[in-house]
Amino acid sequence: MTEELTLSLPVRLESLDELNDGIDAFARRHALSPSVVFDLRLVLEELFVNVLNHAFADPGSAPPVVLRFSMGENGVAVGIEDEGIPFNPLAFVADARADPARPAGGFGIHLVASKTRDLRYARLGERRNSLTFLLKSAPRHETGAP
Repeated sequence: MTEELTLSLPVRLESLDELNDGIDAFARRHALSPSVVFDLRLVLEELFVNVLNHAFADPGSAPPVVLRFSMGENGVAVGIEDEGIPFNPLAFVADARADPARPAGGFGIHLVASKTRDLRYARLGERRNSLTFLLKSAPRHETGAP
């Protein structure tokens, strides 16, 4: 992924403001449509809050979450990395709805999968979780020009 924007965010709820500011700046630079910005915010808020709530015993002392954005022919590409416990969220995509007795939770990854393509998880070495994806939405704002 060609890096066009990298954010390194502390693992705390207040970092969502900086995340959204970064998304907005990236969107302006690439003339992204409001629907793309909405989907990007929705997906990244879900993923970031999952890291915040589940990846660390003490998020306040955790290393930052690193997000990388790029724009290419196939749309918006995003990578998110954290140094939390090893966790592959894609293991839950198969079909969490198949078991009605299943406890609540775990459906956010279905939302993420529905808004993305080429969603991939990797454990990088002993310390980093990496999730990459392309946003499904149309990449650019419609101007009405032919």
